[in-house]
Formats: sequence, structure tokens, C-alpha cells
Amino acid sequence: MIIPIFIFSFLTYLFLGTALIRRKYYLQNLKEEAKINILGQQIIIFDKQSRKEKEIDFSKVKAVELYYSWNSNAFSSDLGYSKIILENSEPPILITQNNIDQYHIYKIFKNKVTVNKSRFANNL
Repeated sequence: MIIPIFIFSFLTYLFLGTALIRRKYYLQNLKEEAKINILGQQIIIFDKQSRKEKEIDFSKVKAVELYYSWNSNAFSSDLGYSKIILENSEPPILITQNNIDQYHIYKIFKNKVTVNKSRFANNL
């Protein structure tokens, strides 16, 4: 009797937690959009609220943390993100999997990757 209750509770927690994480990703994508300019060696961040672009040179990137989602179903396979840490104590840039795939960021900044984690779902 206790095992079905435990399994039900665990699955409920898992799916509700995933939905809350997905909402954070959605809100992040409403706020900002990121692009990478390979030729110009820049990350371009477009702030959708103020409608301004910010260009960051690759040389200003101090470190990169990659958080992959190992789950392969459609409900949570896109819950990964990249955290780009800049020099001079500027706030880090968060780029969700839906915006730019972590593999592309890895290919560009492979010598600056300090964290490479794979989880079911990654909280921002």
C-alpha cells in the first residue's frame, strides 16, 4: 500500500517540478534572445523588454558552464542551458537550450568550459 503512494508522490513531484522549471525557461526566453556572431567573435544579447542589443566579445568570456538534459522525451529534453561567465564581475548570461544548443556553445568555447553537467532537468 505504501509503495504505490510513494511512486505516485514521486511522479507528481517530478512532473510538477519539470513544469515549474519549464516556466522559468519560458520567462527567460521572453526576456532575452541570444545569437552568436562567429565572424565578429561576439555574443549578441537582445533584451526584448528594452529592445536593446548588447554585444559581448568572445575575449570577455571568462568561463562557460554547460547543463545538459539527459531526458530524451519531448516533455523535458530541452531543459538544458548554458551559463556564460564574464570578466569584471558582470552578471552571467543564461542561454537556454531552446535559444542556442549547448553543443554549439561548447564548440566555440571548449577551452573555457569549467562545468559540464547532465541532469534530468536543470533549474535556472
